[in-house]
Formats: sequence, C-alpha cells, structure tokens
Amino acid sequence: MVGGNPAQAWINGSLALRVIGHELGHNFGLYHSHALECGATTLGNSCASLEYGDMLDIMGTSSWHISAFQKERLGWLNDGASPPVITADASGTYWLDVYESTSAGPKALKILKSKAPATGAKTWYYLETRRGIGFDSDLAMDSNVLTGVVLHLGTDLNANSSNLLDMTPDTVSWYDPALEVGKTFTDPDAGVTLFPTGVDASGATVNVSFGSSVCVPANPIVALSPSDTQWVQPGNTVTYTVTVTNKDNGGCSASSFNLQASAPAGWTAAFEASPLTLSPGTSGSTSFTAPAPAVAADGFYTVSGTATNSAQTSYAGWAAVTESFVTALTLQVGSEQASYSPPAGATLTATVTVGSAPAEGSSVTFIITKPDQSVITESTATGANGFAVFNFRLKPRDPSGLWQVQAVATVNGFSGTSTTSFMVQ
Repeated sequence: MVGGNPAQAWINGSLALRVIGHELGHNFGLYHSHALECGATTLGNSCASLEYGDMLDIMGTSSWHISAFQKERLGWLNDGASPPVITADASGTYWLDVYESTSAGPKALKILKSKAPATGAKTWYYLETRRGIGFDSDLAMDSNVLTGVVLHLGTDLNANSSNLLDMTPDTVSWYDPALEVGKTFTDPDAGVTLFPTGVDASGATVNVSFGSSVCVPANPIVALSPSDTQWVQPGNTVTYTVTVTNKDNGGCSASSFNLQASAPAGWTAAFEASPLTLSPGTSGSTSFTAPAPAVAADGFYTVSGTATNSAQTSYAGWAAVTESFVTALTLQVGSEQASYSPPAGATLTATVTVGSAPAEGSSVTFIITKPDQSVITESTATGANGFAVFNFRLKPRDPSGLWQVQAVATVNGFSGTSTTSFMVQ
C-alpha cells in the first residue's frame, strides 16, 4: 500500500533489504523512483519515464539511499532539524555536502525548472553528491558518480514524479548518470546552466548561472599524428599533424592558442602556423616538423608540442611523440651452448638495440648453415626488451662439425647483422 493507516506490505519469499526497504517506502507514501530516458539527449520532446529506472535509489532498482526529492517529501531533508536542501535562485557557486554523511550541511541543491500555469506546481532540479558510504558502499566502484553530481527532477504536487536524469546520454548505460566536473548542462527553457567545479571526499562545488551561459574555460586537447615511434636517419625530417581542440564551454568566445615546440638539445622542432584561433568545441590543425640533427647518439628522443590559451595562459594542453635516431641497428647473436650432442634442444638468442635502448618489434631472421651446407631459416620478432629467441631440435642424424649462424635484424628500413657458431658432436 502507498500510505494508509495502517499501511501494509505482504512479503512472500523475498526477505531481503532491497525488498523490505522498497515496500516500506511505499508504506511511508513514496512511489517508484523513475529514470527519464530521452535517447541521445538529457531532456527532449520524446522522453519515456522508466518505472524502476533510478539505479541510485531503493525506490528504483538498488538498495541505496532514497533520492533528495523523496527524502524531502518524507521530511528527512529540509524540515526542522533535518539537513537542509538549498534553493539556488541566484547565479553563484554552491556547496553540497556528501549526501550519505551525517553532517548537518546541505545535502541537495534545488533549482527551479518550470512552473505549471494552471496549478502553480513547480518542477525542480535536485542535485546530490553521492559517495560509496554505508548503504551506498557499492558506489565506490562507480567513477562517474564519484567525480560529478547527480541530477533528478521532481514536482511539488506530484508524488510520482521522481526521475533520474542521464547526464551522459551518449552512452547506453544508466550507471554513469552524473554530470562530471568540467562538463556543463544547460536548460535554455529554464535559463540555467550548471557546471560542477570540484569534488572531493567531503562534497562538491557547483556553479549555477541564470541567464546567458557563463564562460567556463578548460584545458585544450592536443594530439600529434602519427603518434607511434618514428625512426629517423641523421638529417632527415619527420612531419606530424598537430590538432588542437578548444574545450571551453559554449559561454566562451573564440580563443587563440599559441603553439610552442620542445625538442632535446641539438634537435629542432617548429609549427607551420601559430596561433590557432578556435571557437568552443571546434578543432584546428597545422603541421609540426621535427628535423633530426646530422650527428647524434643513436637512441630515442622525445619531441613535444604545447597549446596555450593566449588570453588565459593557465589553460594549456600538451602532447609528445618519440623519435628513434638510428644510424644502424646493433645486433648480438649467440648460442646457448658452445657444443651440443644430438638429440638435444638448441637455443639461439639475438639482442637488437638502438644505441643503448632495446629495438622493440625488430624482425630477426636466423640463418643456420650446417656442415653439409644445408640451411635452416627461421624469423621472429623482438619483444619490448629487444630480445628474440629461436628454439630448435638437433636430430640424431644431423651432421657433426661446426654449424654457422647468421642473424639479420631489420626495422623501419634499418638493418644489422651478427654471426656466431656452435659445434655438434
């Protein structure tokens, strides 16, 4: 029964927290906690209310805390000595205590969305900061909820109006409903923009702006392509494409990003064009060249590019790539034993380096010439340690005498060779 005097709940074969707590919620006068499914958007004209859809509420699909809309209806929030729910009716930054804690601070932020002309019923946004504490302990595994704020809708004169909102509608999951720090939600009909600015173990700060959207700058994203290690000979030049994405929110105007290159001593790197002027949410590209010096030690070198907002220099993005300076590969081949007596297992090893660094992914071909001039050939590749192994078996009828081994290593057009030998008795 929803409410009633007395209220009744009949439990048959399901004596579990999820069931008992849920049914007692009905006895106290609560309806189900829903989720608002609007497809690829958070709000829209074609939305469906999922009956048990709120995965953060025991009146939905979990065993977790009841939402702020439901607790306010019960008087567990915002009534007398109960912890407060703050109504945000002016632009500013608001603080929310962790929802599950026993502190006396504000447990929710309440923002007017709309008012029904006929009845005067007000629909509100409710914002909560949820953590993996107590009955909500399983939330400790939900990185989305822990790094943002959760939003519900609820209407004053409609007890059956609790709806969880999906702030990541680009995913199909309802286990990532929170508006994460750095992301913005705008309701143009209500004239409000929400922007979480920080979360920690004690709560969250949320920027609320009424009217036009406030500018919330962010670090740009910088990407270099190709991003994998490039092998370069003395004096040659590698050209990359650098792409900068402006991550400021829609309340910001276009920004200019100054590009700066960085390279080891003796190397040079430069951008074709700088600055790049980009509107929020857009990307721009230019070329990035990194010529190798005529003389340098073989090895791996890092070159990088930084994009800095020229008007707000604390906002910057960075990306780096690795260039392998190569004059020749160094290859060492060896036999596990100097002498073998068939039948026996034999092992050949090869170590490939560029300078002092291992040459991962090198192709190594072992060429074994027997005393009767017959040949065994096997190819393999080096691992991250630049090491390759060839295991084979010597047969009783294999010829005795000196077996010659040549190894050839190649990678990205570079090569190296090495020889060894072993005896077969």
